[in-house]
Amino acid sequence: MGAFGNAPARWRSLAGWRARFETMLPEIERRARQAFHGVGPDRLDKLVSEVTERAFRVFSYLAQHGKADLAYARPLAMSAIKQVRTARRASIRRTFRRSR
Repeated sequence: MGAFGNAPARWRSLAGWRARFETMLPEIERRARQAFHGVGPDRLDKLVSEVTERAFRVFSYLAQHGKADLAYARPLAMSAIKQVRTARRASIRRTFRRSR
């Protein structure tokens, strides 16, 4: 038995879908780096982390509802990138409007 052999079934399944996400992680990070290639290295790392976090949240939601097999790296990454870009623009607009 593996490391989770004596663990409850929900922990084994958690380890399984987490491992699945980890296999998609390099592509998600690569796509995020390509999407935000024009920013500085410190900011780039933060943006890539945000994309990864948002992709993981969507993936974990799907996994908890038994639909992890429907998740693929490219759609997760593209959706998360759009969310991060939209959040950035929204925060810039709010800041601009407040400073008037």
